[in-house]
Amino acid sequence: MGKKIVLFFMFSFALFFNKSGYCEDLSNAATFYIQAANSLVGINKGFLKQIRDVQCNGLTNSDTEIIELIKRNKPSLDLFKHGDKISFCDFTFGKSLPKDISGLDYIPDYLQESYLLGLVLIQGQYLETLGDDDSAFNSYMAAGKYIYQWNNTNDDFLLTKLLGIIFQNRFTSSLKIFIGRTNLTIPQYKQILGLLGEISKSNQKFKDGLLAEKEISLSGLNLFFNDLPRKINYLPKNQRRLVVEEFSRINDKFFGYTLKALQIGDTSTMIESCNKMIRNLEEELGVDQIRDKDQRDKRLTKVAYSSRNPIMIAKSFFLISYPRFISSVVKLHIAEMKIKVLMVAIEKKMFQIENGRLPSEWEDIPSHLVAHNRQDIFNNFSPIVYRNDGGSAVVYSFGPDYNDDGGELKEIDWCKGIFNEDGDISITIEDN
Repeated sequence: MGKKIVLFFMFSFALFFNKSGYCEDLSNAATFYIQAANSLVGINKGFLKQIRDVQCNGLTNSDTEIIELIKRNKPSLDLFKHGDKISFCDFTFGKSLPKDISGLDYIPDYLQESYLLGLVLIQGQYLETLGDDDSAFNSYMAAGKYIYQWNNTNDDFLLTKLLGIIFQNRFTSSLKIFIGRTNLTIPQYKQILGLLGEISKSNQKFKDGLLAEKEISLSGLNLFFNDLPRKINYLPKNQRRLVVEEFSRINDKFFGYTLKALQIGDTSTMIESCNKMIRNLEEELGVDQIRDKDQRDKRLTKVAYSSRNPIMIAKSFFLISYPRFISSVVKLHIAEMKIKVLMVAIEKKMFQIENGRLPSEWEDIPSHLVAHNRQDIFNNFSPIVYRNDGGSAVVYSFGPDYNDDGGELKEIDWCKGIFNEDGDISITIEDN
């Protein structure tokens, strides 16, 4: 029974779909995206790792295996491009949480959709090697539209929103490299700005994901009670009600921190508050010194079953099931700042096209070139930093450590979307 409670709550925080939830609609771009993803050939779980260095450093003619994959998957890429031409898109998978635990028969991992995005981004780099920057630009724009449409789907589960953030990191990483080594036109830069703005707007649905997970966590507790064998007289019904009420109170408090962080952009306070809350609960239940997760959950399960105190039971359930989404808001804010830094860098490059030089730090930018929303979430919503050193300039956000590191890039790897707790989110622009 102990394993059952742990496994159940693992399911409760997963994204649930049913196999029959999607139906074909040729007026829906998602139809072609899904067909494209499912018809990929020669791509397996090692694909993303295989192309990681290429996405970071660029594709060369020596990357013959990857180039062959692009050629073999031309039918899938053509399907993808067909979907890109359709304005309406709704990933209408089965999104309702099953009412019975027996309905949890299918949890997709979205690997195919992830592979498809990676292939489209790599195709952009391949087109660059052929000297076809316009077609490469179109590939990147199509990838960005795909991300926007994915983020904008009606699915409220946070795992879907987190996947959109992962997709977004790959896209902005590739776009950063493309912008850094390609001279585009002002209309093309404006197209990119418009798309980045739409993606940023779609990120606001992340809040809906948090709210959905909050409801799922409470539903999971009720479902667990309902699924208990009748022969086990675990708790009287009136005691169960007290457990649910206390669990709901703790749940509201925990998610309240994360939702507030989304509103005001204060991720540091949110992390501190959530971590302090969890530490206090762990100390109260005597599991604060247990580092092994399985041992910790085993001990908490024992507390939940041996106690007759509804408050202690609720706290045990919460520590077993509480979503480890403290970092989710941070990931969202990092993804947001990568977009904003890109937008400000594009603003400077458009000025460079019109004036033959980069602007000085204090020079006014004509209104028709100004990127919207240049506030740094990690610097009290002050403007993103722009510094012109002569010969090159740097645009940067303070990053998740909230410190000004002078634009120094201390990320483990921008391209992989992995970050240290310190370092800035920056882009260097050469003054051609």
